[in-house]
Amino acid sequence: MKLQRKIWLSCGAVVAVVMAIDLGVGYRDVQASVHALASEDARIVQSLLMATRRIYHQQFLDSGIELNSHTIGFLPAHAMSKISADLPNWLKSGLRFNNVSDRPRNQNNAADAVELEDMAWFRANPKAKDRILDIQDASGKSFYHFAAPIWIEPYCLKCHGERSATPAAIRDTYDQAYGYKVGDLRGVLSIHVPTDELRASALQTWLERSVGRLVGYVALLLLLGLMLQHLVARRLTALGRAAKRLQTGELATRVDASGNDELSELSQGFNHMAEGLAKRDAAVHESMLQLRESESKYRSVLASSQDGFWLANAQGRLLEVNDAYVAMTGFSREELLQMSVAQLKADESRAQVQAELQAIMAGQAGLFETLHQRKDGQVLPVEISATFSWAEGGVFAAFVRDISKRQEADARIRQLNFFDGLTGLPNRVLFTDRATQALRQVQARGEAAALVCLDLDHFGHINDSLGHQAGDQMLVLLTERFHSLLGPDDLLARPGGDEFLFLLTHLDEAQAQAAVNSLIQGVAKPLRVMDKDIAMTVSVGVAIYPQDGPDVDALLRAADTANHSAKQAGLNSVRFFTAEMRQSVTLQLALEADLRDALVRHEFVLYYQAQVNDAGAVLGAEVLVRWQHPKRGLVPPADFIPLAEANGLILPLGQWVLETACWQLARWADVPALAGLTLAVNVSAKQFQLPDFVARVVAVLELTGINPQRLKLELTESLLVSDVQDTIDKMRALKKLGVQFSLDDFGTGYSSLAYLKRLPLDQLKIDQGFVRDILLDPDDAAIAHTIVVLARAMGLAVIAEGVETVAQRDRLLALGCQHFQGYLFSKPVPLADFEALAPTKNKKE
Repeated sequence: MKLQRKIWLSCGAVVAVVMAIDLGVGYRDVQASVHALASEDARIVQSLLMATRRIYHQQFLDSGIELNSHTIGFLPAHAMSKISADLPNWLKSGLRFNNVSDRPRNQNNAADAVELEDMAWFRANPKAKDRILDIQDASGKSFYHFAAPIWIEPYCLKCHGERSATPAAIRDTYDQAYGYKVGDLRGVLSIHVPTDELRASALQTWLERSVGRLVGYVALLLLLGLMLQHLVARRLTALGRAAKRLQTGELATRVDASGNDELSELSQGFNHMAEGLAKRDAAVHESMLQLRESESKYRSVLASSQDGFWLANAQGRLLEVNDAYVAMTGFSREELLQMSVAQLKADESRAQVQAELQAIMAGQAGLFETLHQRKDGQVLPVEISATFSWAEGGVFAAFVRDISKRQEADARIRQLNFFDGLTGLPNRVLFTDRATQALRQVQARGEAAALVCLDLDHFGHINDSLGHQAGDQMLVLLTERFHSLLGPDDLLARPGGDEFLFLLTHLDEAQAQAAVNSLIQGVAKPLRVMDKDIAMTVSVGVAIYPQDGPDVDALLRAADTANHSAKQAGLNSVRFFTAEMRQSVTLQLALEADLRDALVRHEFVLYYQAQVNDAGAVLGAEVLVRWQHPKRGLVPPADFIPLAEANGLILPLGQWVLETACWQLARWADVPALAGLTLAVNVSAKQFQLPDFVARVVAVLELTGINPQRLKLELTESLLVSDVQDTIDKMRALKKLGVQFSLDDFGTGYSSLAYLKRLPLDQLKIDQGFVRDILLDPDDAAIAHTIVVLARAMGLAVIAEGVETVAQRDRLLALGCQHFQGYLFSKPVPLADFEALAPTKNKKE
């Protein structure tokens, strides 16, 4: 159906509905006017009769006419009855009235059934002034019935009061209608107005008016239809034609959009759409030009890139290479385009590369390290970052980077991490690893071994008197002498300072005593240092495997215990681990037993050590757990943390520390002076490796409602020797929430740059072991500087722990470190002391 026809039909329907409503309301109003006219007539008659009755009665009384059988007819009740009867002779409209009562003295004034009902209604509703009804007489003629109450007034009592008090003419004439009181209902004034003639007249009026309205509505229909056709149909037709032209590609098509109505907005929208299509067409054309230009730039970038680049199909056949890749491999471009990716790999890495490419095709991350074999046979370590697209049958795109220099740096850091830079000896970490392997062989052969902890007595005197250069030379010479005294299977290490560790094999306790004596004598022989002969004495502690410990850690503890006993005995002393010392270990076991109950008894407390910036302002704190033992007093963490790690209590203890720290951050959030502080929480490897570790941290964050950015989790490098990918995934999940990460004791463990760059870290922490001798040991300073440079290159912050002197801080500042922690700024203190320190120190700075 055409829109024009719909408009006319809709207008007709609307006008018909409005006209029907209008005529219906008009008819209702005409009918209501019938009642209004009848009611008005009745009230006029009521007013006239009641005024006549009252005035007539008063005039009769004021005249002084004696009431007798001849004058009784002048009473209003009698006169009104005769007027009512005579009215039809003068008024032909059918209107009639009468005073009626349920106790009439004149039977012509007796109330009919409707009038009796009126009287009963007025007695029930004494405040009502009138009652109106529509009634029909016996012949079916309609009347408007109007009734008004006639109440007994004081002047009425002369005729209707007590009979004995009424005039004799009344008593002699009437037997009833006595005994009324003021306010009683005597009767009603009943008025009947015929309505048939009124209704007929009203209907005629309504019909005459309806004809006029009908003509008006027809005119309205024509006006509305023509107006809508002009305002809507014509403009929509124009829009439709324009849309067809636009569809054929005439993008310059526009329509008239003048006006402020919805069709004008639609026209404007059409014009905007046409303009948008024209612009998009122009943009597509421009994009094609830019695409060609971008492709040219892309090829230029690949040509100038320092990293190699190649494209290969799904089977690994090379499709494109850049100049850097040609130079990296030593093959020509033509040779490379005839080769597959697998042919470029060293023999030992081909299977790995094939597996990596298959994983990338399956949607996994495409970053891995492998070995390339150059045309000249040289094996080159490379890092490959590859992606895969299924477009055009499948295409690999890869950037290849030579990482040989990075691996050299990694090896250098590993050397610094596991070897003493001065003597070249293994440090404690590497010694522990090698000694563990050696003890396995000793156990397999059923032999004994001795672990020796040797300290030089008063070695500091050499540094103080001759200088650190002399001390360093002394240590190097002693190392050479120790090597000359050891067997091929014995181990030697320098953990630091003036301490040496030995693992002596193929001997029993007596032979161990002889070997230790040989070491003491070797030290006692003077050494030529800076043109001076210097002889040293030593304090030695010895632990025998297996009787003093089943593993390296136990033997180290036993040897350290014996060494401590030797130092207490005086210079040049040797002590073997004894039963008495074992008793001390037993006490340590008792401490472990107490440790199991400490968490339940709420004996742990948190201490806070401030972390500051280069201006000394407090940025936050590291929380450090302390054990408030009921008998032993405050137990330092070094005495119970290793025990907790060993027996698994580190898990609930670590959870308690995390929750307590987060609740403290929640309380600080309401204190303006402390709201910006962060708290660093140490997380053990066992705690972090829990499958639900992330869920546990998230639950604590949600429970406390803290800002996750105020929480810093400190991890150790030992995490990197297990599941590295699991570590990365957990860190990334918490990093998304805002939690920060710091790598604790960096440079002392198994750190690898290949893994380090993948960790979502925020901060590296320089271990206090490097800070302690940073002014004395060039290697420590070199390590600290390397860590700062590495962190800066990776966009990470650096903090140094264990800063105890202004000189150490200034040296670290010179190396580029700007955040510090240590006794120079604050010892670990209880919460109240830290809360008093932080704002005060910030204010001073």
